[in-house]
This record gives sequence, structure tokens and C-alpha cells, in this order.
Amino acid sequence: MLVCLQLLLCFSQTNCIRAKGKDGSEDEIKGMFVFGSSLVDNGNNNYLEYSMAKADFLPYGIDFPKGPSGRFTNGKNVIDLPGEMLKLPCLIPPFSDPSTKGSKVVHGVNFASGASGILDDSGFLASN
Repeated sequence: MLVCLQLLLCFSQTNCIRAKGKDGSEDEIKGMFVFGSSLVDNGNNNYLEYSMAKADFLPYGIDFPKGPSGRFTNGKNVIDLPGEMLKLPCLIPPFSDPSTKGSKVVHGVNFASGASGILDDSGFLASN
């Protein structure tokens, strides 16, 4: 478990929202905002017209309840696990999904995109 957490910290940047309870109780994490590449992409590339890095077909998601979701895994990815440990109410939705709006963003949004990078050529090189 510790190894998973260390990998998560190495490969993605995650920001958590903390909120105090009404009764002044201990802080509680209410959501996560995720930035990264294919290790934490949960389906953003499904909605990017020109992206060649997609995981919305089998065998991706073969162990995921609803089938392929755009995660580059056979089920949940490394960012879903801390979300479950923090008892977030749902899996973090992808930013580019048209249904990600309103109350869905209260518990966080995933901005990760497979084949992303900081250089202008990052996406171009991944598609060639």
C-alpha cells in the first residue's frame, strides 16, 4: 500500500479539498483535483477529437464494472484507490466529459490526459 502511495506521489499531482465540519470537528477531505498523464487518466481522451491515445476499448477496462472507461488499466487506476481510502462519494469524473458540471465537480475533477507532457511536441511525438 505504501508503494502505491509513493508511486502516486511520483507520477501525478493531486490537490485535495479539505473542509471543517459544522461542529468544528477534524478536517475532512471532500474532493481531489488530479493532474497527470496516462497513469491517472480516467477518460479525458475519450472526449478529445484528435487524440490518438485512447483506452475506450477492450482489453482496457475488462475488470471495470461498466467496461472500458478510458482508463489505461484493466480496472481502476492509481488515483481511484486513494479516493476510495479517503471515502470520496464517487470516482473522480474526467474534466472533458460533457456531464462533468454542477454538483459533480464538488468532489473533484480529473484533468489527466494520456500522452500529455509539458513540451509543445509531447502529444505530437506520442501520435507518431
